Amino acid sequence: MKRVSLIFLLLAGALFCGCKDKVKTSDSGVVEAKSTTIAESSSVDTLRHPCRGCLDTITEIPYDIPAQRFDETAQALAHATGCFIETDLAKTGSVKVNAVKGKMSIRDAIRVAIKGTKLQITEEKPDRLKVEIVEE
Repeated sequence: MKRVSLIFLLLAGALFCGCKDKVKTSDSGVVEAKSTTIAESSSVDTLRHPCRGCLDTITEIPYDIPAQRFDETAQALAHATGCFIETDLAKTGSVKVNAVKGKMSIRDAIRVAIKGTKLQITEEKPDRLKVEIVEE
């Protein structure tokens, strides 16, 4: 029984060893935590967590998304940032949008993608962005 418990503990430890934050204490006693899921911004001296969503408007994230349908671009942007993009895919999904390349915020990335199309950001909230077709 002890052998089974030990094997289980070793297996569980191996599975979860990459999930913990790495904590570093500086000489001044300040604790600095860096997680494998946090990306560091080069333009702003802050850390960005991917589940933070649309609140993180100043952090620039590197994108390399080709020109494609809006549904594909919206999914890629949402997965990269944790920002929920609300839209009616029956209406907006097949609209061809621009490529998104370079470092920018999620809001700027969506603006670059939909520039020159009939899509527009119609609502911006801390936890989501809404994109709709705007007929002129």
